Amino acid sequence: MISQISCILMVSFFGLTKGECETRSHITIIGIIRIGLSAFWLLSGCMVFFILWGIGLGVANEDPTALPVLGTIGSLVGVLLLILSIPGIIDGVGLLRYQNWARYLALLLAVFDLFNFPIGTAFGIYTFWALVQDETVALFEGENVELAADDVEVEAIEE
Repeated sequence: MISQISCILMVSFFGLTKGECETRSHITIIGIIRIGLSAFWLLSGCMVFFILWGIGLGVANEDPTALPVLGTIGSLVGVLLLILSIPGIIDGVGLLRYQNWARYLALLLAVFDLFNFPIGTAFGIYTFWALVQDETVALFEGENVELAADDVEVEAIEE
């Protein structure tokens, strides 16, 4: 419902075609979800880091090996999740700005999303579906989406 209203406004005020409006909506949705999922993993990494370090500090008097072990595990998991979430945040911002490199990065990250069952799998499939469409490719490459659609019709008539 909200996307239909926003498409009506974009078509009315900005002169976009309905297809281009729907394409932009899909790209915006993918960018926002990518940033949200990456932020979730980033915050999860921070939580694991602080929780394990806190537990290690809390039991350090009773068991002196707890702090180095839990601190090392917390640091490794925290840094790993930080490293894995940064490309998603960068990609989401790039998609929202319609950068061509962000489309390629999103497709690469979608491959990894497929293994994150069930949410990541659904999101990966949606990302592939939305970003390999001819209208999306034309939008990211700066071509006129209307012209790209007309070329397809002309080729179909000529055959």
